[in-house]
Amino acid sequence: MRPTLSSTIESKIINDRETERSRNFGFVTFNNKKAMKDAIEGINGQNLDGRNITVNEAQSRVADNNGFLGKN
Repeated sequence: MRPTLSSTIESKIINDRETERSRNFGFVTFNNKKAMKDAIEGINGQNLDGRNITVNEAQSRVADNNGFLGKN
């Protein structure tokens, strides 16, 4: 099942700071977990402009005692 626009709150494409070109990933915020899970199941692995895309839930990142970021 593909998500509908009504289930999307926000989307953000991540760009390179220097070139301002897309880094080929982004984030989408949904209004509920079911919409997010439906999007992952319905879109992950699909072909987009000749490329298979990966869609998954974002993982939070936390800083350790030295200030380095890692996956939570």
